[in-house]
Amino acid sequence: MIYAAKVNGKGQTQGTWKVAPQYTRVDGTDAPEIEAFALNGLEPEIGDTVFCAEGINDFSQSMQMMFNDNGGVCPLIFASLAQTLVYSMARHLT
Repeated sequence: MIYAAKVNGKGQTQGTWKVAPQYTRVDGTDAPEIEAFALNGLEPEIGDTVFCAEGINDFSQSMQMMFNDNGGVCPLIFASLAQTLVYSMARHLT
């Protein structure tokens, strides 16, 4: 599953960040905050919007349940919105 999330702070484990996924559960509540590992030395700022990917657990889990109760395996931050915008502007200017 790939989703956008807002960075709320550093995680307890080195290299992780507390993120709040920006989707709503089936019952209308916000997805709970989780820790995600940042790839390639990415260090997002608190308040940044980041893009995360998360694997499916090895037990039977439907996509609907993933959106209703996140907690898949190894949430990873693979890009930040700010990083993407800076890269796009640099490409445009060069």
